[in-house]
Amino acid sequence: MYLEPNPCGDPHHLNPHADSIIALANQAETIIHRQINREQPRCQDRSIVPAMATAAQEGLTHRVGTRDDDNAAAAVGGVASRDPGSRKPGVSGSSRSRRGLRSLAAAVSLSVALTALSFLASGSGGVPAVAATTVAMVRAGSVAAEAVLALAAWMAWAEGGLHARPAATLLPYAAQLGCALAWAPLVLGHGAARAGIACCAAMAAAAVACARGFGSVNPVAGDLAKPAIAWAVLLAVVNYKML
Repeated sequence: MYLEPNPCGDPHHLNPHADSIIALANQAETIIHRQINREQPRCQDRSIVPAMATAAQEGLTHRVGTRDDDNAAAAVGGVASRDPGSRKPGVSGSSRSRRGLRSLAAAVSLSVALTALSFLASGSGGVPAVAATTVAMVRAGSVAAEAVLALAAWMAWAEGGLHARPAATLLPYAAQLGCALAWAPLVLGHGAARAGIACCAAMAAAAVACARGFGSVNPVAGDLAKPAIAWAVLLAVVNYKML
């Protein structure tokens, strides 16, 4: 409300100072309106701050709830993975260990069986002068050497060496096994002692190649192949006495 000062000469004008009082009231009202207009943005800002705080609190609550859900899901997944019934067959370590043992037993048994059969099939008719104890010693030594070499070959195969480097591992082993299976029929069965010497030399060379090839894949496998070299040399000495 804005007051008009009383014009001069108004007969109803009672106080000569009314004009100054009205002017002061108008100035005070103007100042109050300015102050009100200045305070309105501040009130709006103050109303925004609680809203922002509420939104931030809601966002934090949502994040905490989401994290709790993720942790619960991970815990449930971990329990399910530890559950023996939820594991796939053939994935557990015990299954792999059983397959490894079966493959090892098969490799060693096959080599031992083939070597023993080669001695049993050849007999000792080709060299009647050879004592039965000598034949038994040679047979036992050959079977033991082939069993250890088969173990070394299996170790190289388990490391992937037979597939990655077949020329340095698989071929020498096959050559050594072939020579070992051929020695008894040649010497004991047909009496070809000179051919037996050549067979022993080939066995020694193939065993050396196996030791190098297996050792490049697995040092322990290379060391296990070395007894086959010593046995090939000892077998050559026994064969030389049969000449």
